[in-house]
Amino acid sequence: MIILRCTLFVLLLALSCSVKDSFAKNMTDSVQQVGTEASCTRLYSDNSPDAYRHCYKALQKAPGNLALNYYTAASLALFAPDIDLTKANLLAAISSINQVISKRKLPTDWVDSFMVRAMLYDLQGDFKSALKDMDKCIAIDPKYGVYYRKRARVLLNYGKNDLAMKDLIVAKGLEPREPQVLRLILETLFKEYSSEGSPTKVCGNCEKLFKYYDELYKMEGSTEWNQSYGLYFRGPCWACLNDKSKAEADLIKARSVFKQSGGHEPLVGAIDKALQLMH
Repeated sequence: MIILRCTLFVLLLALSCSVKDSFAKNMTDSVQQVGTEASCTRLYSDNSPDAYRHCYKALQKAPGNLALNYYTAASLALFAPDIDLTKANLLAAISSINQVISKRKLPTDWVDSFMVRAMLYDLQGDFKSALKDMDKCIAIDPKYGVYYRKRARVLLNYGKNDLAMKDLIVAKGLEPREPQVLRLILETLFKEYSSEGSPTKVCGNCEKLFKYYDELYKMEGSTEWNQSYGLYFRGPCWACLNDKSKAEADLIKARSVFKQSGGHEPLVGAIDKALQLMH
């Protein structure tokens, strides 16, 4: 029981250091002109961490361009794990998105700006402001699943697991084919039982965790990375059920994918510690 509790702790701790959402990494920058609006929007649409650098430079040339203000702030929010995030550039991004929000003429204009600002507030540690902005998004468009998913992430970051799960169930109904929803459900279940440090609670949630992992695995378009993220959570359940070989197999496979994709050192390190504890 002590070993299982320690295993859960190291895996849980790594989640707070890992990326909030996975985006494409190590993409080749095919845009020759750095700091143009075209390079900014192109790299942003390609989910490249280089987008922030291009958008920021383009914004310096045209500080009044609303689109550049939006994409600069959004790229910082989305790719924060890949950027040398400082208090100064975080405040600058919030200022940029505030410009966009202040120029809204209709309730439906630039709605995603509130979501971007919420993500920036979340990075800043301002939970109340982040939640307030996500509430605005949902009030404007209550049928858009992404908003529930993003609000769930904010709630999850601040330990509001029960409220996060409610939002994720709604998001799942609105986005039935979105792997990120299932990933967040798995993470929420994991944090729910790990936060209590109770192996008994783990066993009680294993059936749900297995169910959602199977759904994620079978989902059309689910990548190997998404599936491995699920294995990261399924492994401890096997350990709880005293099946050490299956627990190790899940964690080793997840580790291999995280290692190859790069940028997931906290998760790799946590798996290494968990595997050591099992021996």
